[in-house]
Amino acid sequence: IRRILFSGSTFLDFINEKHSYSYDISLISHPSYYCRIIGVQRYSENNSQEKNMVIRKYRLKLLSMLAFVSIFAAFPLTSVHAGKVITHEMGETTVPDSPQRIVVLEFSFVDALASLGVTPVGIADDKKGEKALIPEVASKLGEWTPVGTRKQPSLEVVSSLNPDLIIADLKRHEAIVGDLNGIAPTIVLRGLQGTYEDNVASMSVIGEALGLGDKMEKRIAEHRSAIEALAAKVPASESRTVLPGVVWADGFNAH
Repeated sequence: IRRILFSGSTFLDFINEKHSYSYDISLISHPSYYCRIIGVQRYSENNSQEKNMVIRKYRLKLLSMLAFVSIFAAFPLTSVHAGKVITHEMGETTVPDSPQRIVVLEFSFVDALASLGVTPVGIADDKKGEKALIPEVASKLGEWTPVGTRKQPSLEVVSSLNPDLIIADLKRHEAIVGDLNGIAPTIVLRGLQGTYEDNVASMSVIGEALGLGDKMEKRIAEHRSAIEALAAKVPASESRTVLPGVVWADGFNAH
């Protein structure tokens, strides 16, 4: 068989020094298979004796080809677009349905994962290990690999972890998003300079990206209930100024 051309109908051209014969093999589409042969018809302008001689010569090759196509048709199509599309601060990114190897480049996003019981394989922990995180957050996590600082994460270390999802901060990492996407699908969220509601929205996106949207929404609802319970303790006649922040053993970080 010198040439096989696939189209709506498949033409097999059998060519030798003096003879040319075409076989029109009709195909039918099937939602689960590449193709299925439903008929073969021979065309020739040569006389019957010459035609039969060439057909016998190439019959085995034709049968072999048909067997190959039949076997090929037995395999179902597999989508090359597995995953889901996540909308974030820098557009849309297709991520795996259930990411397993996640690298996180900002602390607030680590908090979001911890609330879901998920430990990232890598954290930009500013080279401080567990000391970089609030103890209540660190206690919910297993082991992770440090990937540098939040300001300058090590792309080499990130790549070595073979992540299937990277969660980056808009303010810190906008300039390197292209490099990060070259390593793994990357979603970019507001954390460092985001408002309270921005951070809550970022948690929702993280839950969706991890395939744990319902669990995250439940966690957010619990969080809002806790805030409302605290607010209820303040007398309606009393006016207070509140400064959100993180209390450490040796200091206080205001936000």
